Amino acid sequence: MRRAHNKETKGDYQDYDSEMKGASQDFRNTLEELVEQYLLGGVVTRFSREVKTKNLRLELSN
Repeated sequence: MRRAHNKETKGDYQDYDSEMKGASQDFRNTLEELVEQYLLGGVVTRFSREVKTKNLRLELSN
């Protein structure tokens, strides 16, 4: 982010845009992996056509 800010202040808007696109893509990938691992528990993953039902856990509460 600091590199992007420096490029913006220098008026290098093409490189700024490129840096920000890269940063936002990294952030998006991180969020997608968090959703896969923690919210979906590895049952559904990106770029995979299968659903891994063996990863399902049933929690019973009183």
